[in-house]
Amino acid sequence: MTTTLPNGLVPSALRLYTVPGASSGGGCRPDQCRMRGFQTAFKSPSFPKKASADVLDYSVDWSIWGAGTGDTIEDVSVSITLSDGSSLPGTAYDLAVISDKWPAADGMVGVVMLGSGVPGTTYRVLFEIETAQGRTDNQVVLLMITNDTPATSLSDALLAANGTIVTAKGVALAAAAS
Repeated sequence: MTTTLPNGLVPSALRLYTVPGASSGGGCRPDQCRMRGFQTAFKSPSFPKKASADVLDYSVDWSIWGAGTGDTIEDVSVSITLSDGSSLPGTAYDLAVISDKWPAADGMVGVVMLGSGVPGTTYRVLFEIETAQGRTDNQVVLLMITNDTPATSLSDALLAANGTIVTAKGVALAAAAS
């Protein structure tokens, strides 16, 4: 797993969800509560909204969850569905991971670079990790696409001659997926 993020990216703290630790008073997670016979009213955490044209980093931090273990994320994967859990419709405007360099991990933080998305749609972004010491966890964070810009596909992103995905201002984000 990547221990230094592609292109030297420093993830934004504004788009970071921190997984609570066992002592943070959060009780049991919904799936654990159901197994114990409890009924829960649980709302998934949400990332700040984004426009379809935005290409932004989103992160989940497991540092508190793994505090005191010296563990690091060995593998992280991200899958995206609609907020109700149903599959994406398969359009050019679906929310998507921008290239094969993402997701990546740095210590106990999983990071993904996302682009596109249908305006007015809320997506379910599932981060799944396995640590070097064999721990596993998954976290769902919702992401709503605003109506601030028209639907934008990832193919609308500018590509440099060498296949690098770049922003409109020419900042390299990652090598294009092969």
